[in-house]
Amino acid sequence: MLRTAALAGVVVAAACTSPADRATAPSPTSDPSTTTDPVDIRIVADDPPVWRLPDPEKVKSVDEALLVGDHLILTPVVNFPMTVVDLAAGKIAWTLDGFSQDLAPGVLSRAIPRPFAIDDVVPVAFFADCPSGHRPEICQPKASSAAGVAGLDLASGRTRWLRALDDLEPKDAVVSIFGLSGDDVEIVGGDRHTIVATARWDRAHATTVGLDATTGTVRWKRDGFYAAEALGPVAVGTSLASEGGDRIVGLSTWEAISLATGEEAWTADLDSDHRIQGRSSDLLVLQGDSTGQVVTVETAAGEVHRLGKPYSHIECPRNVVQGPLACSFSQRDTPTVIQDLTDPSAPRSSAVRIAEGGVTAQAGRTVFVSAMPYAALNGNGAGSYAATPDGIRVSEIWPGTVLAASPRWVVLGATDPKSGSTPVEVRALHPR
Repeated sequence: MLRTAALAGVVVAAACTSPADRATAPSPTSDPSTTTDPVDIRIVADDPPVWRLPDPEKVKSVDEALLVGDHLILTPVVNFPMTVVDLAAGKIAWTLDGFSQDLAPGVLSRAIPRPFAIDDVVPVAFFADCPSGHRPEICQPKASSAAGVAGLDLASGRTRWLRALDDLEPKDAVVSIFGLSGDDVEIVGGDRHTIVATARWDRAHATTVGLDATTGTVRWKRDGFYAAEALGPVAVGTSLASEGGDRIVGLSTWEAISLATGEEAWTADLDSDHRIQGRSSDLLVLQGDSTGQVVTVETAAGEVHRLGKPYSHIECPRNVVQGPLACSFSQRDTPTVIQDLTDPSAPRSSAVRIAEGGVTAQAGRTVFVSAMPYAALNGNGAGSYAATPDGIRVSEIWPGTVLAASPRWVVLGATDPKSGSTPVEVRALHPR
């Protein structure tokens, strides 16, 4: 996963400026050759890209991206198979539209909305006989159906193990005659020993399980707990009340259970509903739905820190960061800054402000700023760059939005330079 390491090589260029020019970082849409802002370029990228998605028509369907070593996992919005790319080889390693006979006979699959991997295992939710969107009359009753988690080999896509979850159904749950569907099983993360998944039986019942990452066997289960994220040593979420809704949006009480045992770890009581804005192995960043107030919660012990003033916009890396987290914060009508959350009780604001955009990725202590953080493939032709947590740009300005980054790779969702808006490719660059 992400390590605390520099993306860097040799210092290529440095521009000298007066102190008055150091207040704001360049806009990602600006021409880097004309900016007067301080530039200490350490990161350049291969041209042409090491890899690009070969079918531009499929780009509109790409939802999320995750880098695991030299492999890139792309998951779909609709009508696009989960795709794993071997970036070192510059080619697609395998795709997953439905399990093939070589993977798991008779089992259909959907890819998870947010990709996740443990070392060389990619867990995905599977279901048999009654895929979402099919008419009930063509499905088999739940006696012959199954839903659960499959552990796939990162390099080949072949199934290492399958674990159906239907046998964990609580006695008082009201479950469809067709059993669990693929949409009822959600994989939320884990560590190299345990994969955490939640089975939602009905509006009031859920079971969260810890599966052995190597074999898929159940290490522990916790009825009545709905997990939203697995971060560091814990899974965070909520205990379901009888009137619980379909999905977690915002919570006033966040609970955590141990990844190792499934036992209760801590509870964070807040004064109003808060939803997740950022996450790392060490930290959960929450924002009040109605107040805009920001709260950080340390995952190890559940210690809560209230940051005081409300913020109108918060942008954090898309994927879970391993180690200290950096996000971009802005208040209404004020410049955006990068907030270094190494000390979650007292974030450090960057000396250099961001002209526009926010943080979309992080690799160690390098953050990636994009002009259109949440419009990765439908942006306006705006660009991205790498920076220090203090806001100093350390790369060229790349066209497109950074979807994922690591010490070895930068993945961009690029737009057509002529139209400035039409999504045309997902491409990977190799920093040097």
